[in-house]
Amino acid sequence: MFDCLIAARHSHRVVEWKFPKTVGTVQIDRDPSTAYQPRVREADTSAQDDTSEKMISSDKPIQARRYMVRGRVQGVGFRWFVEREAHILGIAGWVRNNHDGTVEVMAQGTRDQLAGLHSRLREGPRAARVDSVEVSEESPTPRLSSFGIEGAP
Repeated sequence: MFDCLIAARHSHRVVEWKFPKTVGTVQIDRDPSTAYQPRVREADTSAQDDTSEKMISSDKPIQARRYMVRGRVQGVGFRWFVEREAHILGIAGWVRNNHDGTVEVMAQGTRDQLAGLHSRLREGPRAARVDSVEVSEESPTPRLSSFGIEGAP
């Protein structure tokens, strides 16, 4: 009986599971005694270093934008969605819920990075309904070097 090894990256760790006879191109492990046993190993941190370098250094001028997202955007994972998209795009800033039901995003990056984020904000996560995204220009803040979720104002 063959077992297949499937790995998933989570934070700084990679968790691997073995499943019997999975179809597809995967790494095969022939020890059936360890089937269904998760194994944890440290992840390669070079990808994370690339992301942090993307957020700090750029040849293009850094711009800043504030986005106010309206619709069904609270309680649907919108902030986590924005944080993930910002990390993918290499954008610095923050996202937070406001008391009026909107989600506010402060983002810094190149014009192309911010355009990509604006596009993703208009779509939102699957459970959200985005009615509008208001954009205002801001002054870049040198203290912003990463992206995170903040509390309500």
